[in-house]
Amino acid sequence: MEQMTELASFIAVSAILPCCMAYAIYSDLGRLEIPNWASIAPALAYLPAALLSDQSMLIIGAHYAIGVAVFIVGAILFALKIMGGGDVKLLGAAAIWTGWELLPPFLLLVAIFGGLLSILALILRRRFFKFLYRYLPWTDPDQPASVPYGLAIGSASIFLFPKIPGVAAAWDNLASAL
Repeated sequence: MEQMTELASFIAVSAILPCCMAYAIYSDLGRLEIPNWASIAPALAYLPAALLSDQSMLIIGAHYAIGVAVFIVGAILFALKIMGGGDVKLLGAAAIWTGWELLPPFLLLVAIFGGLLSILALILRRRFFKFLYRYLPWTDPDQPASVPYGLAIGSASIFLFPKIPGVAAAWDNLASAL
């Protein structure tokens, strides 16, 4: 029974990542804003999720170091006006969960999804799609060009979520316990 409670706790805590990413996507698409809590909550939730999946403090520290390193690179890109501040925070929070193993595929997916999103933005910024301006402000050609990159970051995070160490094993263990 105690193992079942730990599994359920792990699943509940780890579900914070995809839920926050889904909200960040929704918020960024509609308002070009990612609330701070959507980045802070998954960053904080990694610690109990890692502890519940029996990861060592060394591994946990390495994951947080990866998140900080990605955040620092993102902060430099923000200073150069290449990335938005919300995108930088969201990318750093998601990188905490990836670890070294999943960081390259995560960043590759973010780049692919971001490239596709940029192409879509160019298409939707045509006057023909004027009806979208009200709902998707980033499609308005009269506004400064911007892309809701939170969509790319959140999508990559959700896509890789089942591959995160401990997540797949927890879901398998819970399914076999039921």
